Amino acid sequence: MKRFDALTAVIILASCAALAPAGDEKKDKKDKDKPKDTVVRYVGAKRGVVRGRPVLVLVVGPRQGSGAANLVVPNKDPMGKTFDPPDHVVKLVKELKRGDLLDVQTGKWMGHNMIQKIARHKSAPGEDDPNCFTFVKIVDRKVGQRIDKGVALTKFDKGQVVMIPSAKGDDGKPIPDAGLLAKAEQFKEGDLVEVKIRKDREGVMLVDIKAYVPVEKGVFVKLLIRKIDGADRLAAQIKVGRHTRTLLVPQTTDAKGKSGPDPKMRAALKALEYDQPVTFKARKEGKYEVFLELAPDTDAKKPAKKPAKAPADQPEADG
Repeated sequence: MKRFDALTAVIILASCAALAPAGDEKKDKKDKDKPKDTVVRYVGAKRGVVRGRPVLVLVVGPRQGSGAANLVVPNKDPMGKTFDPPDHVVKLVKELKRGDLLDVQTGKWMGHNMIQKIARHKSAPGEDDPNCFTFVKIVDRKVGQRIDKGVALTKFDKGQVVMIPSAKGDDGKPIPDAGLLAKAEQFKEGDLVEVKIRKDREGVMLVDIKAYVPVEKGVFVKLLIRKIDGADRLAAQIKVGRHTRTLLVPQTTDAKGKSGPDPKMRAALKALEYDQPVTFKARKEGKYEVFLELAPDTDAKKPAKKPAKAPADQPEADG
């Protein structure tokens, strides 16, 4: 398997104070020996052997992309020959599932990469969404005699520029897409944005940019009808934590010009059972919330015992 730079050798988990004399801490102050913080994805755990000693081995992958590396966890007595990994690491491994993120701090000790800290990674909003970036600014890029516009973005401290497509202006000269440029101009540095991009011979091009809306988790309660400005609107109740929220189903217009609840969203809601875990995105429209996305939460554990299914096909009036 391929390996990645931050974790490319036997990695020993131990305390600096327990392994290195105080005087040794002053010897190696070079940048390459300074502790390095790395975020990795958990793949699995297995037993291994290092210099005749049975050890716990964690298999991890990079935060983005492919590849894998083995992290060796020494026993409570690193020099002993009994399989006895630290209790806190054993507890953590039992709780982990494939794909979970871990914060790992690595340093140098006796020529080896050493993990000084290991813990679950607390993801920031949008961090796990591949389409979410931090907006930096709009930039100019000179191409021949014209000036193209691009959007500078960052993710995981890595920057990139996504170009705004050009179209012919009234004078026949290419100008940046006015609609996309206007959308990008509404953001300021540090804003979280959701972007759609495409790659072609001209490079990485912007397709759409909008404010990022985080994915939320809850459980489905029931469908109902709400009166909004005198008109009936299909809605659903979703319980999030201890609170139950009522969200409207977005309206669409069919080929005959008739307005009604989005058919795909309505079908998805009707297929749900009472107390079924869901993931969703929503936006505020005045004093109401409206669904943007909805899907069953396939990662959530289903309740052991469910009450009867709510009458989704006959929505209740919301009094």
